Amino acid sequence: MKIQRTLTSLILALTAASANAAEPDITVTFAPEPGAWEREFRMIATVNISGQSGPTTSVRTVRTHTISREGDGWSIESVPSKVEIDGVESPLDRTIQEILLGQTFTYHLDAQGQLQSVDGFTDLTAQVTKKIPADSRDAVLQVVNGETQRWRLGNQWETEYAWLYGKALTPGDSYPLTKTLTPPDGPALQFSQSSTPLAADGGKTLQVTYTNEAQPVEGENLGQLSAMKITEQGERTFGIDTGLPLEETSTRRVSVTIRGPGGPINQVREETRHTVYRPLEE
Repeated sequence: MKIQRTLTSLILALTAASANAAEPDITVTFAPEPGAWEREFRMIATVNISGQSGPTTSVRTVRTHTISREGDGWSIESVPSKVEIDGVESPLDRTIQEILLGQTFTYHLDAQGQLQSVDGFTDLTAQVTKKIPADSRDAVLQVVNGETQRWRLGNQWETEYAWLYGKALTPGDSYPLTKTLTPPDGPALQFSQSSTPLAADGGKTLQVTYTNEAQPVEGENLGQLSAMKITEQGERTFGIDTGLPLEETSTRRVSVTIRGPGGPINQVREETRHTVYRPLEE
Protein backbone atom coordinates (compact mmCIF):
# COMPACT_ATOMS: atom_id res chain seq x y z
CA MET A 1 0.00 0.00 0.00
CA LYS A 2 2.85 2.35 0.89
CA ILE A 3 4.56 1.57 -2.43
CA GLN A 4 1.30 2.25 -4.31
CA ARG A 5 0.88 5.66 -2.61
CA THR A 6 4.51 6.49 -3.45
CA LEU A 7 3.98 5.60 -7.11
CA THR A 8 0.77 7.60 -7.24
CA SER A 9 2.48 10.64 -5.73
CA LEU A 10 5.35 10.31 -8.20
CA ILE A 11 2.97 10.12 -11.18
CA LEU A 12 1.06 13.19 -9.97
CA ALA A 13 4.29 15.12 -9.47
CA LEU A 14 5.54 14.25 -12.94
CA THR A 15 2.19 15.20 -14.46
CA ALA A 16 2.25 18.57 -12.69
CA ALA A 17 5.83 19.22 -13.78
CA SER A 18 4.93 18.40 -17.38
CA ALA A 19 1.97 20.77 -17.27
CA ASN A 20 4.11 23.55 -15.85
CA ALA A 21 6.80 23.01 -18.47
CA ALA A 22 4.40 23.46 -21.38
CA GLU A 23 4.01 27.22 -21.59
CA PRO A 24 0.67 28.45 -22.97
CA ASP A 25 0.44 30.31 -26.27
CA ILE A 26 0.82 34.08 -26.12
CA THR A 27 -1.05 36.55 -28.30
CA VAL A 28 0.40 40.03 -28.68
CA THR A 29 -2.41 42.52 -29.31
CA PHE A 30 -1.75 45.94 -30.76
CA ALA A 31 -3.65 48.11 -28.27
CA PRO A 32 -1.47 51.03 -27.14
CA GLU A 33 -2.64 53.92 -25.02
CA PRO A 34 -2.55 57.27 -26.83
CA GLY A 35 0.47 59.23 -25.66
CA ALA A 36 4.11 60.01 -26.32
CA TRP A 37 7.20 57.79 -26.19
CA GLU A 38 10.87 58.63 -26.48
CA ARG A 39 12.87 56.44 -28.86
CA GLU A 40 16.63 56.44 -28.33
CA PHE A 41 18.68 54.71 -31.01
CA ARG A 42 22.44 54.03 -30.93
CA MET A 43 24.56 52.43 -33.63
CA ILE A 44 28.27 51.70 -33.96
CA ALA A 45 29.49 50.73 -37.43
CA THR A 46 32.80 49.50 -38.85
CA VAL A 47 33.77 49.04 -42.50
CA ASN A 48 36.39 46.67 -43.89
CA ILE A 49 37.49 47.06 -47.53
CA SER A 50 39.52 44.18 -48.97
CA GLY A 51 41.01 43.43 -45.56
CA GLN A 52 41.71 47.04 -44.60
CA SER A 53 39.78 48.43 -41.64
CA GLY A 54 38.16 51.83 -42.04
CA PRO A 55 37.07 54.30 -39.36
CA THR A 56 34.49 53.41 -36.70
CA THR A 57 31.40 55.59 -36.89
CA SER A 58 28.65 56.09 -34.33
CA VAL A 59 25.14 57.48 -34.48
CA ARG A 60 22.76 58.45 -31.69
CA THR A 61 19.27 59.76 -32.33
CA VAL A 62 16.41 60.65 -30.03
CA ARG A 63 12.89 60.88 -31.44
CA THR A 64 9.45 61.46 -29.95
CA HIS A 65 6.78 58.99 -31.08
CA THR A 66 3.26 60.33 -30.55
CA ILE A 67 0.54 57.65 -30.68
CA SER A 68 -2.98 58.84 -31.55
CA ARG A 69 -6.31 57.28 -32.50
CA GLU A 70 -7.16 57.71 -36.17
CA GLY A 71 -10.68 56.50 -36.88
CA ASP A 72 -10.73 52.81 -35.97
CA GLY A 73 -6.95 52.64 -36.29
CA TRP A 74 -3.85 54.46 -35.15
CA SER A 75 -1.18 56.92 -36.19
CA ILE A 76 2.36 57.16 -34.85
CA GLU A 77 4.16 60.41 -35.62
CA SER A 78 7.96 60.34 -35.27
CA VAL A 79 9.71 63.69 -34.71
CA PRO A 80 13.50 64.01 -34.21
CA SER A 81 14.81 65.92 -31.20
CA LYS A 82 18.52 65.01 -31.27
CA VAL A 83 20.97 63.73 -33.90
CA GLU A 84 24.61 62.96 -33.05
CA ILE A 85 27.06 61.58 -35.64
CA ASP A 86 30.75 60.84 -34.98
CA GLY A 87 33.55 59.38 -37.07
CA VAL A 88 32.10 60.09 -40.53
CA GLU A 89 35.05 61.46 -42.50
CA SER A 90 33.25 62.26 -45.76
CA PRO A 91 31.40 65.62 -45.57
CA LEU A 92 28.94 64.34 -48.20
CA ASP A 93 28.12 61.17 -46.24
CA ARG A 94 27.72 63.18 -43.04
CA THR A 95 25.34 65.64 -44.69
CA ILE A 96 23.23 62.81 -46.14
CA GLN A 97 22.92 61.15 -42.74
CA GLU A 98 22.00 64.42 -41.05
CA ILE A 99 19.28 65.07 -43.64
CA LEU A 100 17.78 61.58 -43.34
CA LEU A 101 17.91 61.36 -39.55
CA GLY A 102 16.35 64.80 -39.20
CA GLN A 103 13.14 63.96 -41.05
CA THR A 104 9.62 63.70 -39.59
CA PHE A 105 7.31 60.87 -40.66
CA THR A 106 4.04 59.17 -39.62
CA TYR A 107 2.86 55.57 -39.65
CA HIS A 108 -0.85 55.00 -40.37
CA LEU A 109 -2.10 51.67 -38.98
CA ASP A 110 -5.40 49.79 -38.86
CA ALA A 111 -7.04 48.62 -35.63
CA GLN A 112 -4.83 45.50 -35.52
CA GLY A 113 -1.56 47.41 -36.01
CA GLN A 114 -1.18 46.45 -39.67
CA LEU A 115 0.42 49.10 -41.85
CA GLN A 116 -1.83 51.16 -44.11
CA SER A 117 0.67 53.80 -45.23
CA VAL A 118 3.65 55.94 -44.26
CA ASP A 119 3.83 59.64 -44.99
CA GLY A 120 6.37 62.33 -44.31
CA PHE A 121 9.78 63.28 -45.69
CA THR A 122 7.99 66.24 -47.27
CA ASP A 123 11.07 68.49 -47.38
CA LEU A 124 13.61 65.76 -48.14
CA THR A 125 14.13 66.74 -51.79
CA ALA A 126 14.36 70.40 -50.84
CA GLN A 127 16.98 69.62 -48.19
CA VAL A 128 19.06 67.55 -50.64
CA THR A 129 18.80 70.27 -53.27
CA LYS A 130 19.87 72.89 -50.77
CA LYS A 131 22.70 71.06 -48.98
CA ILE A 132 24.20 68.60 -51.50
CA PRO A 133 26.70 69.89 -54.09
CA ALA A 134 25.35 70.08 -57.63
CA ASP A 135 27.79 67.49 -59.01
CA SER A 136 26.50 64.85 -56.54
CA ARG A 137 22.85 65.89 -56.25
CA ASP A 138 21.25 63.72 -58.95
CA ALA A 139 23.02 60.55 -57.75
CA VAL A 140 22.02 61.23 -54.13
CA LEU A 141 18.37 61.85 -55.07
CA GLN A 142 18.24 58.37 -56.64
CA VAL A 143 18.40 56.85 -53.15
CA VAL A 144 17.64 59.74 -50.78
CA ASN A 145 14.05 60.51 -51.67
CA GLY A 146 10.66 60.30 -50.02
CA GLU A 147 9.44 57.23 -51.95
CA THR A 148 12.45 55.14 -50.99
CA GLN A 149 12.37 56.17 -47.33
CA ARG A 150 8.62 55.56 -46.98
CA TRP A 151 9.07 52.11 -48.53
CA ARG A 152 11.96 51.32 -46.16
CA LEU A 153 9.99 52.28 -43.05
CA GLY A 154 6.89 50.42 -44.19
CA ASN A 155 8.85 47.24 -44.84
CA GLN A 156 10.56 47.50 -41.45
CA TRP A 157 7.22 47.83 -39.65
CA GLU A 158 5.81 44.77 -41.40
CA THR A 159 8.82 42.46 -40.94
CA GLU A 160 9.86 43.60 -37.46
CA TYR A 161 6.55 44.17 -35.67
CA ALA A 162 3.29 43.60 -37.55
CA TRP A 163 3.94 39.94 -38.42
CA LEU A 164 3.27 38.86 -34.81
CA TYR A 165 0.18 40.97 -33.98
CA GLY A 166 -2.88 38.86 -33.27
CA LYS A 167 -1.10 35.52 -33.67
CA ALA A 168 -1.11 32.79 -31.03
CA LEU A 169 2.63 32.27 -30.49
CA THR A 170 4.08 29.25 -28.70
CA PRO A 171 7.21 30.14 -26.69
CA GLY A 172 10.20 28.26 -28.05
CA ASP A 173 8.69 27.61 -31.48
CA SER A 174 10.19 29.11 -34.63
CA TYR A 175 8.12 31.29 -36.97
CA PRO A 176 9.45 31.74 -40.53
CA LEU A 177 8.75 34.69 -42.80
CA THR A 178 9.77 34.71 -46.46
CA LYS A 179 9.00 37.41 -49.00
CA THR A 180 10.40 39.21 -52.02
CA LEU A 181 11.32 42.83 -51.32
CA THR A 182 11.14 45.34 -54.17
CA PRO A 183 12.80 48.60 -53.10
CA PRO A 184 12.27 51.54 -55.47
CA ASP A 185 16.01 52.28 -55.69
CA GLY A 186 17.60 48.86 -56.09
CA PRO A 187 17.33 45.20 -57.08
CA ALA A 188 14.59 42.90 -55.83
CA LEU A 189 15.71 40.97 -52.74
CA GLN A 190 14.74 37.54 -51.44
CA PHE A 191 14.15 38.01 -47.72
CA SER A 192 13.90 35.24 -45.12
CA GLN A 193 13.49 35.56 -41.36
CA SER A 194 13.13 33.13 -38.48
CA SER A 195 11.74 34.39 -35.15
CA THR A 196 11.47 32.59 -31.80
CA PRO A 197 9.28 34.08 -29.04
CA LEU A 198 10.28 33.65 -25.38
CA ALA A 199 7.94 34.72 -22.56
CA ALA A 200 9.46 36.98 -19.90
CA ASP A 201 8.70 39.31 -16.98
CA GLY A 202 5.75 37.42 -15.55
CA GLY A 203 3.77 37.44 -18.76
CA LYS A 204 3.97 41.22 -19.22
CA THR A 205 6.54 41.23 -22.00
CA LEU A 206 7.51 38.98 -24.87
CA GLN A 207 11.11 38.60 -26.01
CA VAL A 208 11.59 37.57 -29.63
CA THR A 209 14.96 36.43 -30.93
CA TYR A 210 15.42 36.47 -34.69
CA THR A 211 17.78 35.99 -37.60
CA ASN A 212 17.22 37.21 -41.14
CA GLU A 213 18.95 37.31 -44.49
CA ALA A 214 18.43 39.19 -47.77
CA GLN A 215 20.09 38.54 -51.12
CA PRO A 216 19.32 39.77 -54.65
CA VAL A 217 16.83 37.72 -56.62
CA GLU A 218 18.65 35.69 -59.26
CA GLY A 219 19.01 37.58 -62.51
CA GLU A 220 18.65 41.06 -60.97
CA ASN A 221 20.85 43.84 -62.31
CA LEU A 222 23.27 44.85 -59.55
CA GLY A 223 25.03 47.63 -61.45
CA GLN A 224 28.60 47.95 -60.21
CA LEU A 225 28.10 45.12 -57.71
CA SER A 226 28.70 41.48 -58.50
CA ALA A 227 27.36 40.19 -55.16
CA MET A 228 25.45 41.43 -52.12
CA LYS A 229 24.24 39.83 -48.88
CA ILE A 230 22.65 41.31 -45.76
CA THR A 231 22.34 39.33 -42.51
CA GLU A 232 21.03 40.35 -39.11
CA GLN A 233 20.42 38.73 -35.74
CA GLY A 234 19.02 40.18 -32.57
CA GLU A 235 16.29 40.37 -29.99
CA ARG A 236 13.18 42.51 -29.54
CA THR A 237 11.05 42.94 -26.43
CA PHE A 238 7.34 43.76 -26.77
CA GLY A 239 4.65 44.75 -24.30
CA ILE A 240 2.15 41.89 -24.58
CA ASP A 241 -0.91 44.05 -23.82
CA THR A 242 0.14 47.02 -25.98
CA GLY A 243 2.08 45.45 -28.84
CA LEU A 244 4.64 48.23 -28.64
CA PRO A 245 8.37 47.48 -28.90
CA LEU A 246 10.21 48.29 -25.66
CA GLU A 247 13.82 47.43 -26.49
CA GLU A 248 15.76 46.13 -29.48
CA THR A 249 19.34 44.92 -29.89
CA SER A 250 20.91 43.58 -33.08
CA THR A 251 24.05 43.07 -35.12
CA ARG A 252 23.84 43.62 -38.88
CA ARG A 253 26.34 42.71 -41.60
CA VAL A 254 26.24 44.02 -45.18
CA SER A 255 28.67 42.33 -47.59
CA VAL A 256 29.13 43.52 -51.18
CA THR A 257 31.57 42.77 -53.95
CA ILE A 258 32.30 45.74 -56.22
CA ARG A 259 33.58 45.40 -59.80
CA GLY A 260 36.79 47.41 -59.73
CA PRO A 261 39.21 48.22 -62.58
CA GLY A 262 41.89 46.10 -60.90
CA GLY A 263 39.57 43.27 -59.90
CA PRO A 264 36.80 42.68 -57.36
CA ILE A 265 36.70 44.77 -54.18
CA ASN A 266 35.12 43.16 -51.12
CA GLN A 267 33.47 45.51 -48.64
CA VAL A 268 31.91 44.50 -45.32
CA ARG A 269 29.98 46.85 -43.05
CA GLU A 270 29.11 45.62 -39.55
CA GLU A 271 26.67 47.44 -37.29
CA THR A 272 25.75 47.01 -33.63
CA ARG A 273 22.38 48.58 -32.82
CA HIS A 274 20.47 49.28 -29.62
CA THR A 275 17.07 50.96 -29.33
CA VAL A 276 15.13 51.79 -26.16
CA TYR A 277 11.58 53.16 -25.91
CA ARG A 278 10.50 55.12 -22.83
CA PRO A 279 7.02 56.51 -22.11
CA LEU A 280 6.94 60.28 -21.62
CA GLU A 281 4.86 61.62 -18.77
CA GLU A 282 2.30 64.27 -19.63
